[in-house]
Amino acid sequence: MLVLLLVRTTGLAALLSLLMGWPGTAQDTGPKGPENGFVGDRQCAVCHAAINESFQTLGMSRSFSKPKNAKIIEDFDAPRVRDGRLTYQMTREGEDLIFAQWQTDQDGQPIHRWQRRVDWIVGSGSTSRVYLVQSRDGSLYELPAAWYTQEGGWGIKPGASETASEAGLRQVTRGCMFCHNAIPSEPAVNDHRFAAQVFPETLPEGIGCQRCHGPGGAHVAVATEAQTLTRTKTVASTVAPVEKRMLRDRIRSTILDPSDLSPERRRDVCAQCHHQPAVELFGQRRLDKRDFEFVAGDVLDDFLLKLEVEEFKADGSRRPQSARFQINHHAYRLEQSACFKESAAGALECTSCHDPHLKPDRAVTLARTRTTCLGCHQAAEESAETKREEASFSAEQHFANQDCVSCHLPRRRTQDVVHVVMTDHWIRRSVEPAEVRLAMVPERQLGAIEVRKLDRSEERATPFDNLVIGAAGIRVGSTSPVPSLEREIRDVLAVFPTADLVEPTMRLGEAYLHQGRLEEARAVLEPMLATTEVAQQAREWLAVVAVRERRIDDAIALLDTAIEHAAGVGASHLLHNRGLFKHAVGDPGACADTKESVELDEFRSLAWYQLGRCHSDSGAHAAAAGAYGTAIGLDPNLELAATALATTLDALGRKDEARRVMQHHGTDQP
Repeated sequence: MLVLLLVRTTGLAALLSLLMGWPGTAQDTGPKGPENGFVGDRQCAVCHAAINESFQTLGMSRSFSKPKNAKIIEDFDAPRVRDGRLTYQMTREGEDLIFAQWQTDQDGQPIHRWQRRVDWIVGSGSTSRVYLVQSRDGSLYELPAAWYTQEGGWGIKPGASETASEAGLRQVTRGCMFCHNAIPSEPAVNDHRFAAQVFPETLPEGIGCQRCHGPGGAHVAVATEAQTLTRTKTVASTVAPVEKRMLRDRIRSTILDPSDLSPERRRDVCAQCHHQPAVELFGQRRLDKRDFEFVAGDVLDDFLLKLEVEEFKADGSRRPQSARFQINHHAYRLEQSACFKESAAGALECTSCHDPHLKPDRAVTLARTRTTCLGCHQAAEESAETKREEASFSAEQHFANQDCVSCHLPRRRTQDVVHVVMTDHWIRRSVEPAEVRLAMVPERQLGAIEVRKLDRSEERATPFDNLVIGAAGIRVGSTSPVPSLEREIRDVLAVFPTADLVEPTMRLGEAYLHQGRLEEARAVLEPMLATTEVAQQAREWLAVVAVRERRIDDAIALLDTAIEHAAGVGASHLLHNRGLFKHAVGDPGACADTKESVELDEFRSLAWYQLGRCHSDSGAHAAAAGAYGTAIGLDPNLELAATALATTLDALGRKDEARRVMQHHGTDQP
């Protein structure tokens, strides 16, 4: 009877889809990625209101937001951040946050002020927050100032030191966004490794349900259809228990429940973001993977190659690996623990201590953690060995202590975000004193490093691992992997002549370009023009090769094609470079390109400087002064802009202003 009623209501095809389309039919068709089945996470709250409400207590839900939707935790009356000669300030105006930065001249007065409304906040604020601005063409930039909750004050953005040379905006990539926000769903983002790093104006706000439960489109569609059917009185009154179970099971089959996964796959769900052995090497995807391709339930090792680094001290000795502690070392350090290594699969994992849907108070967390610990260590309570090791108090006192965390998973200062302390998940019997673990450390960049695979077991190795390692080294600016990458590409092609080695080949061309090996760069990059997904990047790099070889017309022609294909998406830097090259050969279209560049991306200081030159050439000195001022406001280290500004002010008869600029920058004459 139910079947007949459903056929009349929905048609046979819909009925078969509803009752017979078991797991995987909706989620596994087509390539995985943001375009495949993701929906707005708010739709989950329609049926799962209680879980959604409790999830809002977790930092993940607040990882990315518009200022108007964020809980304001900052103290806007706190001292302003000073970075060398720079001052940063964040203020609140209604629902907006306004960032401003300026330098201070020799008389203590502001000079070169620049300000902008904040577009996005990154971070829940549990430990810190940073702030982003977004250009018209979709590029995202991190502002220099950050809020550090534990210290209750403003500081320099993570990864930068308090020197004027570290000032400026940092571009945000898809690698950053992969872990700091939900995957964009509409409109789809081109997430190929060499695609422009641009994002739609509308983005999700915070990590959502689908990061752990997989794409929800099919689940929402089936649940909505089932809800409509069961609300129909004639249908609802005739739904038998067996049919209700079929409906329920069909709904559940279209969404992933991580608890149904194997322990390894469950761990991968958390590790996709919380396992980062080296922040310097984040996002080392396998060669055939796109930036947003991983979906909960996939094998994480098939998506990325986990790499770690070994640091070398100035004297050439190795820095102990145990001394490396970064803000995202949760799973990485846990897996170094004897407790983890010696436990059965699934006995010790993230959810053993952490509730993925709720942030309970500390007492509840400590109790849950203690229960987990005693799952293995209860038997040791009366052991003579325990009594001997715990000489300061008895075994009974030891196990009566409700807090395992403070002694065995203590908090430690992170070396990459030095204003933050985090729980160290490397479980040990004894650790350093608090004054050592929590002592402030200097913000520093890595010196000499060695990149290596975290998992060095032979059964996990693939012939392509060393290609990923070599490409990773080049991405972080090292030229030492170049000879090995050349060799690895040759060796792999000798065995796998049809292998897709586009990415390592492009990285090799990039390294040749950085080394000034122009002929070799050209030989590597020109064949890449036939590969659609990397052709744009190849054109850009080949244009640089052409300019360095003084073939300006060839460079302009390459950029003509690149700009045409870009169709305005991520084209600002292309237009800036073409304008620069046109200016060099006296092409009258140079200034139009430069003007369009800053209209698309207002945060490009060199483009503003070039626009100032264009205005100066045409005699528009007031406009030139404005462009130069914006350039030096964006980048306080752009001395070319400062000199040009002083010269332009002098030409306008504004002698005192010109003299002030030059005195501030260390010379008395414009």
